[in-house]
Amino acid sequence: MNKYTYHISTIPFIFLCQTSFAESPLNEFDSNFFVGSNVSLDRFQKPGAVEPGDYEMSINLNGKYIGNSLLKIEENNHINGQSVVCANPTLILMLGIRASNEINEKNAEIDIIENNEIDTLNNKKEICIDLKKEIPYLNYNINLPELTLNVNIPQVYLNLSAQGATDSNLWEDGINAGFINYNLNYNENKNDGYGKNSNFFSMFNFGFNVGLWQFRNNSNFNYLNGKGGTWNTLNSYVQRPISSIRSNLILGESNTLGQYFDSVNFLGVQLSSDDRMLPHSLQGFAPTVRGIAQSNSIVEIRQQGNLLYKTNVPQGPFVINDLYPTGYGGELDVSVIGADGQTQTYQVPYSSISQLLRPGLSRYSVTVGELRNDTINSKPKFVQAWYSKGLSNSLTGYIGVQLAEHFQSSVTGVAFNTALGAISLDVTNSIAKINENQDKKTGWSAKIAHSKLIQTTNTYFALSAYRFSSEDYYNFSEASYLNSGLNLGFANRKDRFEVSLNQPIWAKSSLYLSGSKVNYWNGRESETYYQGGYNFGYKDINFGINVSRVERDSFESENVYSFVMNIAIQGKRNRSINNLSANYSHSHNRSQIITGMTGAVNDGSLTYSLADSYIEHQGNIISGSLTNKYSQGQAVLLASKAKDYHQYSLGVSGSVVAHSKGITLGQYSTDSLILVEADKAKGAKLANVSGVSIDRFGYGVIPYANPYRINDVTINPQGMSDSTELKVHSKKVIPYSGAIVKVKFDTVVGHKAFIYSEKIDGQHLPVGAIVKNEDGKEIGIVGQNGVIYVSGLNDQGKLKVEWSNLSEDSCLIPYHVGEGTLYEKKNGIYKLPLTCVK
Repeated sequence: MNKYTYHISTIPFIFLCQTSFAESPLNEFDSNFFVGSNVSLDRFQKPGAVEPGDYEMSINLNGKYIGNSLLKIEENNHINGQSVVCANPTLILMLGIRASNEINEKNAEIDIIENNEIDTLNNKKEICIDLKKEIPYLNYNINLPELTLNVNIPQVYLNLSAQGATDSNLWEDGINAGFINYNLNYNENKNDGYGKNSNFFSMFNFGFNVGLWQFRNNSNFNYLNGKGGTWNTLNSYVQRPISSIRSNLILGESNTLGQYFDSVNFLGVQLSSDDRMLPHSLQGFAPTVRGIAQSNSIVEIRQQGNLLYKTNVPQGPFVINDLYPTGYGGELDVSVIGADGQTQTYQVPYSSISQLLRPGLSRYSVTVGELRNDTINSKPKFVQAWYSKGLSNSLTGYIGVQLAEHFQSSVTGVAFNTALGAISLDVTNSIAKINENQDKKTGWSAKIAHSKLIQTTNTYFALSAYRFSSEDYYNFSEASYLNSGLNLGFANRKDRFEVSLNQPIWAKSSLYLSGSKVNYWNGRESETYYQGGYNFGYKDINFGINVSRVERDSFESENVYSFVMNIAIQGKRNRSINNLSANYSHSHNRSQIITGMTGAVNDGSLTYSLADSYIEHQGNIISGSLTNKYSQGQAVLLASKAKDYHQYSLGVSGSVVAHSKGITLGQYSTDSLILVEADKAKGAKLANVSGVSIDRFGYGVIPYANPYRINDVTINPQGMSDSTELKVHSKKVIPYSGAIVKVKFDTVVGHKAFIYSEKIDGQHLPVGAIVKNEDGKEIGIVGQNGVIYVSGLNDQGKLKVEWSNLSEDSCLIPYHVGEGTLYEKKNGIYKLPLTCVK
């Protein structure tokens, strides 16, 4: 049953809740139509009449949501008793009114509130200043049932911002709270020839917030059967966003931003600009790791040898987009370990080929600390800094330096926006002193990158070329290894070339081509890689053809071919989605055929997969997976069976959030999360995330929030008790990055009823009479035939009905509902025939 709030008693009186603050004459009602007594309709004759009081409202400015604020509504007897919205400093800042000296409107006298007048408003606590009187040309109206204030102001009087921008004054730093994210995985393999082995792997992300100061720790624990367990701390640090300079401060163990230098781990201090504080229209870039698992597999992602991520994936394509921040650059080493022990390895580039910035926009990063690498004995201290600036629509410049005791490097570059496409050029110099007895190793590298979208054909291509001056060119990590006496057999590159092309053919059809070639110093063989594919679809059927080739000088060329077909099947009422797939591939002189099915039910909270594979010279493999999302986390079960082995995995993930009112369990969370409070609303679903509902303590966790953006938080009341009613069902919030924001939904707890009322003499109560509860709070209005809708009733009590200002024009309605009563109850609402007595 839908448990949405009833605001009025009968349809003919919906107009009683419509409020408008536009200037209009008095509405006239003839009280002779309301037979029964001398009912007073004065309050409904005043346009925009709202009961005076404080209201938590959403604010829309010129049709766009800008935030929430506590507003004071009062009655102004000087303008026909209309209700007015009282101006307050928060509302003035939210509306973004321009100061008087910023407006040059000819022949007009504008009296806009100056910044120094906001304090004056703050001091006038006992005086209600009408918002319209302070800001000319402003009009507003209230949607009372939705608790929304709609404000319209001419654009000339507003501070304009970029599309999608949010006011930093509205960003919320959240509550003081802590959390633990956990991901627990158990794997067991049994091979007829090698016996049984098992391992347990877990990842933990700890954190707590005090204001905008945020502590974070990322660790993992790995246990191998027969070898024991090891605990590994990836990093621990404190961070704080600083909105005034659009930056983020990090103290502790983290990674440098690999914008112009390769990313390295450090222990120290880093201050850098944070583009997430910019609107989407001024942003770009987000990394994702993709791949295809040939069987139920374990995916490991490393950077510079450090294990960053480990998870179980079912057979087929996978996408990993929830890596912890490791910097904006530096190649990621990905390993896909199959159930049969075979391992696929590849690298994911984590860098941008073009550094163009909008005019006036800048980025920077400053890091001071020491290199953090467990395989290096020495911990060289270093300073790294870079800065980029958009100089015009067509030119961006950037510079950077790395300084250490045995290593110095600098980069200088420019990026152009031309009719031929985006082009970047930069040169990096390095000086590395390997030890006290050797001369300095000096070298340089040059890079040119180019990308272009040809609009006439919608063709996108990108290319980049690198040239390294000699074998004596090293980056900071390589020089640090060598300076510690570790020669890991670096094969210094001589040159590198990369090219890619993507060409849409028609709707749901595209062609892509890519290739790269690397040459090395010291005679090491070159490597050439080609890849191409064609994807096309018809209705719910999609096809893909992919070809790749690897060439090495002293090895036979390796070719891989694959053909993929997917058929999507939509279930009834969009409650289940199924996908049938077939995949043929050939590599290493071996063919493989995979047929399978994946699907989701229960509004996506339960997903499954089944697959049957045939591998040439190996036989059949049957595999499956089951994933269930629920309020307290997620559980994953994987299993596979072949001729000579079987394998299964069990994974459980989730979060524990500790706050001032207790502990709330939730799904695995990301950088920012939202704690929803709704007292007595157990079972109500959070519409923003699959499988999450309010727990018995009145809390629920939305495990992800988009920082510096408007986040809609909506509760679906289906599933909660009939005795609970939400005052509003949706709110909006704009969190800081890393914040734990609490959003509270007020509820009315008690019985709901339609009261069919009459006086003691048998006459109906007057239409429009006001109904108040035991606390004197207005909770309803008498409708036609004496029908009243009320909520929040106790098991028993008395309601007061008033239809004028005269004391004799009132009566009391005693009631008794709940368990043991004989009154009819339908859809959670009682029907009560009651008498109003003096």
